[in-house]
Amino acid sequence: MVNLLISKMIICLSVFFQAIGKCLVLCWLMKWCRCCLVVLILVELIMYFFARVL
Repeated sequence: MVNLLISKMIICLSVFFQAIGKCLVLCWLMKWCRCCLVVLILVELIMYFFARVL
């Protein structure tokens, strides 16, 4: 049970950091900062959903 919880948390964090990384790259290369903010908000909502489910 605890291992499952930890693995879910690790997956959440890896997805979160990947999203931030892609966002920063897009923002830097293409000046898509507004798009970046939308993605970050979506990621926050997903993290909140996972926290509620867990």
